[in-house]
Amino acid sequence: MEINTRNLEITTGLCAAALAKAATTELLTGLCDRSVKIRKNDGSSIEIPVVRVAHPEDDSLTEFYAIRERGELPDIVDRCTIHVTVKSISNFMEIPETAHLEVENQMINIEGGSGVGRITQKMPGFRAGQAAIDKDARNIIFKVINSVFATADVMRVLLVTISVKEGMLIASRTMSTANGYSNGIMIRGGNGSIDTVNRRQILDNIYDDINSMVSRDIKSIVVIPGSKSPDFAEKLTHISMKNAIRARNHIGESIDIAGALGVENYIIVGTAGKIIKLAAGIMNTHSMVADGKREIIALHLILNGGSTKQAREILATSTTDEAVRKLYDWNMIKPVLDSICNSIYEYMGHHIGKTNMKVGAIIVHREYGILGHTPDISNLLIKVSQAQFQLQLGR
Repeated sequence: MEINTRNLEITTGLCAAALAKAATTELLTGLCDRSVKIRKNDGSSIEIPVVRVAHPEDDSLTEFYAIRERGELPDIVDRCTIHVTVKSISNFMEIPETAHLEVENQMINIEGGSGVGRITQKMPGFRAGQAAIDKDARNIIFKVINSVFATADVMRVLLVTISVKEGMLIASRTMSTANGYSNGIMIRGGNGSIDTVNRRQILDNIYDDINSMVSRDIKSIVVIPGSKSPDFAEKLTHISMKNAIRARNHIGESIDIAGALGVENYIIVGTAGKIIKLAAGIMNTHSMVADGKREIIALHLILNGGSTKQAREILATSTTDEAVRKLYDWNMIKPVLDSICNSIYEYMGHHIGKTNMKVGAIIVHREYGILGHTPDISNLLIKVSQAQFQLQLGR
């Protein structure tokens, strides 16, 4: 893999940050970058190719690598191979005590792997035993991952691990021990920034995914908000989610694109936290755009005979799950969710335009199963399920 970086120094820190952006973006949004743009402080920019490493056995982990080049002034780290893995952490005990983190944001932890040096003596900004990743490099990585959090509308505790394939060999040729670290190289920050994921890139990906279906004469599709289907959705709906279209937060646009491309049947399947927003016409479900879930549930509770006291309790909940549990306790889950789903159906219909596309939504819950669905779902469900089954058969 050749990278044209002539006259543009790409530091190990900038290269690692580009890989961290690619890995985090795929983990949280499902988008897979083939290159990442680095903008230099002098105004120049360059796209560096990044390569995905498959981990089919672990969907909580993504990994990318790139070959770092320096350009006209090659140094001892020239053409080294840098790997970055990003892992979603469910147990804080998995995070090494030596990991770097920001006091203000403990969601992102940065660690060094094979080929990255370890601090052996007192150095500003380091504790003994920590990975030799300097503050400038860490700051770029923290910044780019936080920007992915904002785009993806999801935050997870992440462990970012940087490895350098030739790091030990390079270190053996240097005086790294005298510099305060050993057993690898120092990852050094750079003079630039990393381009982040943008709305156009996400919409283009949605378009490509739907167009790929239509080009195979598959015109009945299942769509999921976010980047992954809930692991229980397939069992509840009997629809294969293997080829589900990932709308992320752009549900309204996904309906528009599907209609324009000739899709005939469209079902979105997701949890209440996303799908309920559609009942207020919130078709971009990113929390930075709007929320309103509690207000929507409280309104439909009142409309279906609930009391103002109950509505206030819904408004005081901190999670959608908590609100759903209260509806179950009050035996109000069916009328409220039916009412919400009717509103969802109405707002989805606004995006159909003059097309004949049939649309529907199903709200699923890990504990309670299917919470609700839009009207006239049965025939739509059959057609979408048949189409997804055909895709599984390799059509």
